[in-house]
Amino acid sequence: MMGIAPTGQPNYIDLRTTRKSGEAQADIAIRITRLEPKEQKRYDWSTSIEGVNGAGLIESTDEFMFEAPQDGYKPAYSYQFAEGSPDWENALKRKYYIMAKGGQVYGRLEVEFFPKYQNTAAIAVRFIVNPTGSNTISLSKI
Repeated sequence: MMGIAPTGQPNYIDLRTTRKSGEAQADIAIRITRLEPKEQKRYDWSTSIEGVNGAGLIESTDEFMFEAPQDGYKPAYSYQFAEGSPDWENALKRKYYIMAKGGQVYGRLEVEFFPKYQNTAAIAVRFIVNPTGSNTISLSKI
């Protein structure tokens, strides 16, 4: 779990080190923006995940993600939740295939977005990458 400010500023993450990084080393950038909650428990918030330095993402609902697609990657995904919307959620969990480092790294990525976590926002990022250039994603390849 990683705390981030809910101000819409990008939080860069290098998937090789699993840490926040500068933009030059990053593979993804995650943003969360939210208004301060009013007396009611709901509030407007949004989040996005972007590929950085040529990385791309494909959102997935696959239960088992063992082979990343060769193409079809998008630069970013974004989600908005209005306070009064029937689709409002207080957290969001999504899975993606990722292609990074000019097609030399493929993997799968699971991200949980928490717009209100203690006094800030937070994200949880779990992933497996294959740095050999193959799109096969397997624990034995890491």
